[in-house]
Amino acid sequence: MIVWMSLGNLILLARNLPLIPYLARLVNISPAILIPLIMVFSLSCEFLTTLNPFDMVLMPILAVAALLLRWAGFPLTPNLLGFIMSGCSRRMSAAT
Repeated sequence: MIVWMSLGNLILLARNLPLIPYLARLVNISPAILIPLIMVFSLSCEFLTTLNPFDMVLMPILAVAALLLRWAGFPLTPNLLGFIMSGCSRRMSAAT
């Protein structure tokens, strides 16, 4: 299985090498344009995966909360890991 994963990575690398100049141009896009585009893309993809409008309201609220926590000096990595692992542990405890 590891051999097939490595082969897949090599194929993707070969396919994506010609795209490097185009992807490098994304760095030159103004943050005033790029950030709203990322938000719209994230919200639309999130809605299409869950079909729950509540999540579209919750996502910007959590983004503002994360921004406030960052400005207050809290590290976001442990909070993010705790948020992700709480769902995993909940599913594991429900399975037993």
